[in-house]
Amino acid sequence: MKNLILTLLLLVGFLLGKAQTPDVPGNLEVQVGINLLNDAPSAMDLNIWGSKNVNLYYHAQLQLGESHFTFNPGIGLGLEKYRFESNVTLGREDGDVVIVDLNDGFTGQVKKTKLAANYIDIPLELQYHVNKEDLKKSFRISVGGKFGFLFNAHTKLKFKEDGDNRITKEHDNFDLSRFRYGLQGKLGIGGFNAYYYYSLSELFRNNKGPEGTGTSSMQVGLSFNAF
Repeated sequence: MKNLILTLLLLVGFLLGKAQTPDVPGNLEVQVGINLLNDAPSAMDLNIWGSKNVNLYYHAQLQLGESHFTFNPGIGLGLEKYRFESNVTLGREDGDVVIVDLNDGFTGQVKKTKLAANYIDIPLELQYHVNKEDLKKSFRISVGGKFGFLFNAHTKLKFKEDGDNRITKEHDNFDLSRFRYGLQGKLGIGGFNAYYYYSLSELFRNNKGPEGTGTSSMQVGLSFNAF
């Protein structure tokens, strides 16, 4: 995971350096937003402002003839965190994923508890540009989809015990769906966008999530183009 992030940062630095020349195709988009869950057990209610997504995508931009439309295929990372409102985390019991109540037998003082899910994503967009002569500065509307592959997942628990602040992580896929897909839309002008993503796939595979639920996710946020 650390090596992947380091490689990504080096790639971003290279692309930003190349962006000083006028012939770099496409754009590098940084998205920051919040995550929401549908049909999750009540014990998994989220602290909204602590449930963030950070997505980093490189998009090619292919103008369709002389039209106002471009097709923008991309690739990048989707990094998601789901912070639970209650003092719970995810664990396993007899091989099944369960909700663990930290108020029952846990001696530490819970400060934060999260589920992290990290994906390699392929976003595909069709964009309409009001000003086809200046695509980077024009007002635009985008519709499309996103496909992703889960490459890392873990829970993170921050707590205080015996006067010390401690952090523990449990690396497990927690029966999260290996693949995901959904619909997305964006409104933007210049280098800024507002985006929305709705997952058509379930967060957990084959209803193997806590309490037998599948649960689906949504994202809403803002983004900017680094170039």
